[in-house]
Amino acid sequence: MGAGIALQIAIGHPDLVRKLVVAAVTYNRDGFHPGLLTGIETLKPEDLAGSPFQEEYARTAPNPQDWPRLVAKVKQLDWEFEGWPPEAVQSIKAPTLIIIGDSDVVRPEHAVEMFRLLGGGVAGEV
Repeated sequence: MGAGIALQIAIGHPDLVRKLVVAAVTYNRDGFHPGLLTGIETLKPEDLAGSPFQEEYARTAPNPQDWPRLVAKVKQLDWEFEGWPPEAVQSIKAPTLIIIGDSDVVRPEHAVEMFRLLGGGVAGEV
């Protein structure tokens, strides 16, 4: 969620952002791998038992018993996510590093699309 928050700040408050680093971020629902949202719809807190996410939450949260509540809120956030228009992404002027993994939730083509919206891919630029 941190990359989405960073993207929102860069769009809504550009004066606060000098540089931007985002990983596994999508600016619209089409950026997710097909089927991801369907999987989120059926996700249950116990499906993530023992995962690094659950273990870190249990270690750092003031109320670790609220894990099911967090999962429900993340599911709602992901399911209701509409994103930003391409023009909003293009409005970002801060130098931006986009990071994507080979097994990420974001389609690689989408990361390239964001790269181009941010002005990347111009020959001769450093």
